[in-house]
Amino acid sequence: MPKEFGQINKLNNKHMKKVLIIIVAISLILASNNLFAQNASVNNAELLKTELDTISANKLEIKSIAVDKTGDWVILFGEIGFSYVNISLEAKSALDTINSYSLNLKDIDFFNNGASLILFKENGYTGDSVPSQLQKILKKVNTDGKMLKCAERTTKNGLFLLYDANSFYAEKLSDMFIKRMKALQNRQQEIKNAAFYKDNGWIILYAEKGMIFQNLPKDITAKLIELGKKDITIDRVFFLKDKWVIIYDKYKYISNL
Repeated sequence: MPKEFGQINKLNNKHMKKVLIIIVAISLILASNNLFAQNASVNNAELLKTELDTISANKLEIKSIAVDKTGDWVILFGEIGFSYVNISLEAKSALDTINSYSLNLKDIDFFNNGASLILFKENGYTGDSVPSQLQKILKKVNTDGKMLKCAERTTKNGLFLLYDANSFYAEKLSDMFIKRMKALQNRQQEIKNAAFYKDNGWIILYAEKGMIFQNLPKDITAKLIELGKKDITIDRVFFLKDKWVIIYDKYKYISNL
């Protein structure tokens, strides 16, 4: 069991909610001259869309979608469900362990060095080769008993961790993004999550229907504006190499997959 799983022992198993869901785990062997080469596109994007269609049709909440540097992906859904293509053995083992404890999966992302970070339950986390400063913040948040919400990285090693109502840790992120986050803090707004597009694009979701974004592609910008006019709630936005996915009303989605 990874060292970071120590916080599991603090949980009372009597309070763990047991939910039976269908877990779809797909592992494909993809041919490549260099398995660990940087890939500009998502591998098996059609399969990713098929998986999202299946999850959405079963009305299971789509929690998180992440792509590693080689283009392989993972989806977290329902309470403990996950579906993937060719992710690292470390990430797969961690997901299996969390799943075996029936702990609610929350978020996953991959760093540019190939390492992963998984958030689960209220403030549980596990990861391999997590940057040292981020590791310190994660341990403090966990020790203080505060809620971990989401963790994100950018293409140029930028880091973002959101916790509690609107607290955050940021590294190598744009000044405008930091300014907007602090403005929301000053207004005591609940911040739901954030996502980053390439080097200087970003979106912040806050309160029930609030959103702020900058430097996003025209197609997703148009969709966000369109959805913002409807009686729905945008829950998450994911940027996956050259693709994007908007999750709304928990299990519905729209994308350019």
